[in-house]
Amino acid sequence: MENIALIVLDAVRWDYSAPLDWPSSWGFEKYEAWTTAPWTPPAHVSTFTGLYPSEHEVHEPGRWIG
Repeated sequence: MENIALIVLDAVRWDYSAPLDWPSSWGFEKYEAWTTAPWTPPAHVSTFTGLYPSEHEVHEPGRWIG
């Protein structure tokens, strides 16, 4: 079993991410990622549930899981 560290950086442009390369010096691997939504709440819910925004229904401001 491997240990996994998930570091979530929301809205970081690729040309500003160079100072964030310090985890690679500790042996962490950096992967390219895509998002299911351009807005933070549905994107994070999708990350942790594996569902699309249309499935978990967190895709409108003011609508939350409850």
